Amino acid sequence: GLDRSDPHSETRSMQGPLFEQIRAIEEQLAAQAPMVFDKEDPTTPNMIKYPLRALKEAVVNALIHRDYEVSHPVRITVFSDRVEIVSPGAMPVEVDRNEFLAGRATPVWRNQDLAMFCVKQRVAENQGQGVATIFRTMREAGCPPPEFQLGEHNVRCVLRANPRTIRAGLLVGFDARFLPPASLGLA
Repeated sequence: GLDRSDPHSETRSMQGPLFEQIRAIEEQLAAQAPMVFDKEDPTTPNMIKYPLRALKEAVVNALIHRDYEVSHPVRITVFSDRVEIVSPGAMPVEVDRNEFLAGRATPVWRNQDLAMFCVKQRVAENQGQGVATIFRTMREAGCPPPEFQLGEHNVRCVLRANPRTIRAGLLVGFDARFLPPASLGLA
């Protein structure tokens, strides 16, 4: 749905080593990046709802750069029109807020050893390019720019769906109220 008050939701908890969590989350997020066909636009009929690379970068950034002294988990919430990723802990004070929000901040690592290890393991692409990559891949996919909310206790990244996928009437999930016709023998 569009907010947490909708009557249907599903929760999944990822546990285990960080790399296993990242792989499991990436698999779950792949379902949020389908190719959609807009037959009304013959010049560019194919589009994706979200660029998978932006989703992965946002999740990896949230997990690597989170404040591990805070007991709250990273939360990824998928709505019908956006994905929200909340990473515990405020933005490090060394990060220039305006430059970060523009996608141009000089990198500062809260967990430098973890970040370097993730680069070596090819879980992360490169040092300090995640936010810029999110901005670029969202723009290239025709999606609105990412929104970052730098709170006192967390950092929230909001990735909005390609507006054409919403207009195209993309079926975003399973409607539990749907019942197939009895003649199909599936009920």
